[in-house]
Amino acid sequence: VIEVNSHGRLMDPPSRNSMWRFGFPNPVNYNDNELFCGGYA
Repeated sequence: VIEVNSHGRLMDPPSRNSMWRFGFPNPVNYNDNELFCGGYA
């Protein structure tokens, strides 16, 4: 494998940006699988 590009979201337990999917009153973020948590892009 030379290069891997992927997307993901934390669902169990839900992260703050995905909590709206479970009915929590957090702001809706439809791009919750595209956030960057540091590192190199």
